[in-house]
Amino acid sequence: MRTGTPPYLLRHPPTKPRLRRLKRGGLWLCGLIIALTPPRDASGSSLELLTALPLPDGGEIVDYHEASQTLAVTAPRGVRLYDLGGNAEPTPRAELSEDALAAARGPFASVSSAALDPAGRGFGVLAVIPEDRATRRGWIVFFDVNSAEVLWTIEAGFHPDAVVFDADGSRVYVVNEGEFTVGGDRDTPGSVSMIDLRDVTGTGEIGAARFVGDFPFTRWSMAPGVELDALRINDADTTQPYRHVEPEYAAVHGGLVYVTLQENNAVGVFDPERRRWAVLFPLGTVPVTIDASDQDGAPRITSEVSALPMPDTLAVFEAAGRRVIATADEGDFRVDDGDRKRAAEFAGVSSESGIDEAARRDPARLGRLQLSIPDSDPDGDGRLDAVVAAGARGVSLWDADTGERLGGTGSLEAWLFERDPDRHNLDVKNADRGPDSHSDDKGPEPEGLAALTLTDGRVLLAVTLERQNGLVLIDATDPMQPQPTAYRNDLNRGLAAPECARWVRIDGISEPVLLVGYEGNADGQHCGVAIYRLVP
Repeated sequence: MRTGTPPYLLRHPPTKPRLRRLKRGGLWLCGLIIALTPPRDASGSSLELLTALPLPDGGEIVDYHEASQTLAVTAPRGVRLYDLGGNAEPTPRAELSEDALAAARGPFASVSSAALDPAGRGFGVLAVIPEDRATRRGWIVFFDVNSAEVLWTIEAGFHPDAVVFDADGSRVYVVNEGEFTVGGDRDTPGSVSMIDLRDVTGTGEIGAARFVGDFPFTRWSMAPGVELDALRINDADTTQPYRHVEPEYAAVHGGLVYVTLQENNAVGVFDPERRRWAVLFPLGTVPVTIDASDQDGAPRITSEVSALPMPDTLAVFEAAGRRVIATADEGDFRVDDGDRKRAAEFAGVSSESGIDEAARRDPARLGRLQLSIPDSDPDGDGRLDAVVAAGARGVSLWDADTGERLGGTGSLEAWLFERDPDRHNLDVKNADRGPDSHSDDKGPEPEGLAALTLTDGRVLLAVTLERQNGLVLIDATDPMQPQPTAYRNDLNRGLAAPECARWVRIDGISEPVLLVGYEGNADGQHCGVAIYRLVP
């Protein structure tokens, strides 16, 4: 039982983060589609769909090597490789199958991520999650980008969820999510693994890849003065909080590795030269106005709540004379830890909370909203002390040196509703759930994020909305005032559940190109990859 306010709330005001030194079947209506460009917002840029690549099991993660025009697309049990020329129509090259992966190291649950060597040495890497992921470490598979043959494998951390190269290909980093087992102090810890590739000259030298180490959030791998007590730790009784830190996704910038710690509501910064966690930025809460109910009969974007950003992906870029972190504030719960509860399910409200009891019980107002238990009931008495939701339903911008929140879109719901009312908070991953069905959980659910700096100095963010299904462009040139500028939704073309986004350049196309991996849904909408051209 909790007693008192947990340290990460006591020391971390709700609307301003405390800064400290700790400071991832069917081809339904797919095919190759040339779509009309949707109406533009007043600010300019929009997206034109050039190609939709049909894949029977979707395409969760994509990567592209521009010099060799190689496109890699992960499937749940393998990876497919394509030639992608100036016509933006992928031509199949090779496939690394489930059987080949299993033969390389043993039974596995899934492939979670892929990345292609930016130095063009002819290989890529896959993150593979083993069948027994609660007790067995995952592994990284090096594969030939021409033949898709397995070249080498290296063990990583527990539940590898994302892989990313340095810009020059000298290292590869593996973001290991960790795994819930039976709770308490037996969960396998999250970490980042580092592999040194400086002695690798080509596919024939893959054996020279060197596993440098695995870096969890323990004392030996954190800088002096770094502590975990400002993070959201969802197990109040743990004596080993490092087992409950859950890295999700990474971006490399300026020699540092920026990592989202989604369930901990933080961003960590790993210093590969010193081989330690240099900084952790707790993200606090942000005030948002949302549609809090899936049973209000119509969109009602009126509930004012506090929200934990809990970002999935991030991007790091330079803007307005500073280094900026952009986060897709999806929000997430560890369902296995049981750290969420609907507002109406609490035993009551604390007398000093100021919460409207009628609104808390009303399913058409706050009653259905999924809340974070440790943040909404910090003293553990079963009564609601604050209304704290997981996920701010938009994008936030942070100073990469101080962790200060510079600005954000807030919840995108009202802006999206003006443009696409028929798909308001749709839960596209569940075929039998219609509009408004995800309002009580995480709304449109921002998931993937990619940053593009244009030749005129503007910075555009592309954001995928996994549940509502859309893509949003955000002008982040002024990180104090990011502005959503364009939106499109290709669900009627069989493109369901966009997972990741990546800006690339393709020979023969003068404008930047956005690759989007679509995971698919239970209704057989499984187009794997969409290729969009940025229309200035």
